Amino acid sequence: MIKLKSLLKEDEFESLDMFRSNKNSEKEKNKPEESNISENIIIGDSQTPYVAKQSTKVKMVSALQKGGQGVNWLRDRVAEYPLSANIKNVVLCIGTNGGYGGSGDERGLFAALKDTFPNAKIYAVQGSWGWGGVSKYNEQQVRKYYQDEYESRGARLINPPIGNIEPHGDKPVYKKIGAAIDNLL
Repeated sequence: MIKLKSLLKEDEFESLDMFRSNKNSEKEKNKPEESNISENIIIGDSQTPYVAKQSTKVKMVSALQKGGQGVNWLRDRVAEYPLSANIKNVVLCIGTNGGYGGSGDERGLFAALKDTFPNAKIYAVQGSWGWGGVSKYNEQQVRKYYQDEYESRGARLINPPIGNIEPHGDKPVYKKIGAAIDNLL
């Protein structure tokens, strides 16, 4: 007890094994079991489950999927995710939240993807337009965004894009996108 008090006074508490093991156990708790991870994953925003449901070759990683989030959220989650060298393909389904080409750090997202999934090819589902927060965008703007921000960084674009629809729910376009993914992987 006296030694602990002395370490606290000396601001050396962080170097105690107890502190380090607590930090490590938190990281281990968030680490996925490698046996449960597919070689082909899909990650992203609220459209991700709909696309994943229509593909037989990808598995959604729930820690890297969340509705209402954008590029920066995904960048941060990928950066925190454990190194996964066994992943061969990552399908991104992200982009509509906050608009296209807004304040998203696509460069940072691709750096995080490269660090976390060093052996993976990257694919990108092109999003939707003409509704809600993306009502001011059209197909040409959306396609240009994905070419400039994803394809130029090495991602292969999935066609067709989600399109000029409100994208939530099992829309017919998701079957086409799922089949396109399955044909590419």
